[in-house]
Amino acid sequence: MTKLEWTEAHRIGVPAIDEDHQRILRTVDAFIESSMERKSTSHPVEHLLELMRCAYYHFRLEERLMQQTGFPDIARHAVKHDELFESLLGYFRGYLKFGTCDAVEVGDFLTHWFAEHLLDADQAYKAHFHAHGIR
Repeated sequence: MTKLEWTEAHRIGVPAIDEDHQRILRTVDAFIESSMERKSTSHPVEHLLELMRCAYYHFRLEERLMQQTGFPDIARHAVKHDELFESLLGYFRGYLKFGTCDAVEVGDFLTHWFAEHLLDADQAYKAHFHAHGIR
């Protein structure tokens, strides 16, 4: 699993969204780190729960701004949010059921999702938000 790094390419230019994205990135990295270190002071599931919390509120923020500005692709973007949240919930349910989760699988999923979603899906609304004065 590779730790993620925030770059200017991730920046949306809306402070609340960029701060959320950075918080999500730090939480994904904390999950990866706690999964790999035997002497970690935190458990990976703690970071998974925090990620679910952050994602839930962040997705609502994005969708609210999309609705307020009439973003034309809101439905498809919201479906991507729902799919991600369901995946996170599935990993958490697996942990509850089996007392463990495949940290490598989860870490790889999160790393791929973060990179793909931020560099593709979220960039799609960047110009729209800016055109509507959201910065």
